[in-house]
Amino acid sequence: MSDMEGRLSSAFGLLHSSPGAESAQSCVAAALLSWLEHGLKGNRAVSGSVWSVVTAATRAFPIQLSPSVEKAQTLADVCAGTDPVQAWVLQAIDDGSLVTLVQRLRSQPQIITAYTRDALIRDAKAAERLVAQLQQLKELLPATPYVRYLQQQAAQDTGQPATPVHIQTEEDLQPHSSQPPPQQQQDVAGAKEQDSSSSSSSSKAAAAARDVLGGWLPRQAVAAFGVLQALQHGSKQHPRLMLGADGIARMKAARASPPAAKLDLWVRASLNEQLLGVRLSTLAANPDALAAAAALEQQLPDIAQLQADAYEAYANRDFQAAVQYLTDILQVDASNPRWLEMRAQVLVDAKSFDAAVADFNAALALAPAGEPIVEARLRAGRALAYEGRSQWQEALADYDAALQLAAAGGESPDPYIINARGNCRNSLGEWEGAREDYLTSSQLFQQAKGFRGRGGTTTQRLDGAIFAASNAALMLAQVGDEEGALREFEKIARRAPGSSDSRAALAALYWRRGDEQRAEDVWHFACENISAGCSKYQDRKWLQEVRRWPPVMVARLQDFLALQRPA
Repeated sequence: MSDMEGRLSSAFGLLHSSPGAESAQSCVAAALLSWLEHGLKGNRAVSGSVWSVVTAATRAFPIQLSPSVEKAQTLADVCAGTDPVQAWVLQAIDDGSLVTLVQRLRSQPQIITAYTRDALIRDAKAAERLVAQLQQLKELLPATPYVRYLQQQAAQDTGQPATPVHIQTEEDLQPHSSQPPPQQQQDVAGAKEQDSSSSSSSSKAAAAARDVLGGWLPRQAVAAFGVLQALQHGSKQHPRLMLGADGIARMKAARASPPAAKLDLWVRASLNEQLLGVRLSTLAANPDALAAAAALEQQLPDIAQLQADAYEAYANRDFQAAVQYLTDILQVDASNPRWLEMRAQVLVDAKSFDAAVADFNAALALAPAGEPIVEARLRAGRALAYEGRSQWQEALADYDAALQLAAAGGESPDPYIINARGNCRNSLGEWEGAREDYLTSSQLFQQAKGFRGRGGTTTQRLDGAIFAASNAALMLAQVGDEEGALREFEKIARRAPGSSDSRAALAALYWRRGDEQRAEDVWHFACENISAGCSKYQDRKWLQEVRRWPPVMVARLQDFLALQRPA
């Protein structure tokens, strides 16, 4: 056991002997923060502070970590002199999120590399020992700083109607000093009756929350869960608001749910986390943002229909119609970069690259500051549009920036973007750099269990690994190692028998080596036994400009197709 762990054990012993003492809690908090600071040097994504580590981890695990961070930030905002990381560490013990961070941080290379190799948090056994101790401490913390704050607020209650911070349970959502108007009573009663008869109706908690919200917030501003998300994401007009909506949106129960059901989940989660009052206070303290949301809310039904129409048109590859629907949305909600990004993506597929670049530029100008993941996504999209205009240097710069921004936002390297960067280097004649990117991309595809998509599911990405490996083998042939490239393509063909690309490359390389029968056999297999066939590989323009084979391999395949003997 290290000296640091010995200090931590002593602090835990003090808390065991005086569980209710604030001094004991402060001692434990200081010892835990020292443990988390051990070996922390920082990197491009994380500065050399524990709070930076915590906030980066929260972006990776919002459902598990957001509530404790939100409570700590609330205390720092309302209680002068409160250090958010000190408040967070005690809250994180109480709700178990510190265990989550210690157990899962090693799975985030962009964060864990901010620590030196001998850091305690990188030592699996040391982390296990800490987790075992933390799991015994929860009952020794009768009142975290956040709970004490709520208790102090409740003690100041003078019998007036509930203020936002008092709203922590379903009972607190009922009027304190007077009954609601008759029509409001009927609305609440109707909601309760529906709740008991239909599983898809709003819950009692959500109905009561709407009752309270209707008294002091613009009613329309809380009618749709999407508005909460928009307020949390922020814009040029208002800052990001900590509301917990993104974490709810990523929950399995919410993914296929309508907005009313997501609002219900948000209310219930806020109640469970004792954060509903704080979140309502946050909304009430930002009237300008709420006014903008209320104005937008009046248009939301039309936007929802236009968005559905745009999705349908895109699915039918009617890009012109999809662009028009998104343009109609922008006439209503011109300051939202989301619609510009969506239209730009459609324009890329429609090969309207100039217009796509213009939309991506406009979206970047409107995107809220301090959102590296949003900027990374927009830059990666613009890079693809630049590729369509054959602006390889501009595309390469955007791909580089996208990878750096994603790392700063706590995301792992995206193998798709790394492969795309390799394509740019390929087009610039940087063969060795391109091969390095392709190999990295293939390795990342193979190491990952899958990638979490919009629906939250993960799927194997063997196809990505195969495609990137094929690209790497093509680069090997370009730099002069055709025998090495042939061996790599043989390996790819065994692993992916349905790969036309590897079969076409093998035909070209076998022919070059003088093995005419094997060349004919693999080509015939590609043409007759693989659904994708071989016809595109007979089109030199497609092979060079779309598939982007390097010059040497294009020449080798042309020799085979022309039955031209190698010199």
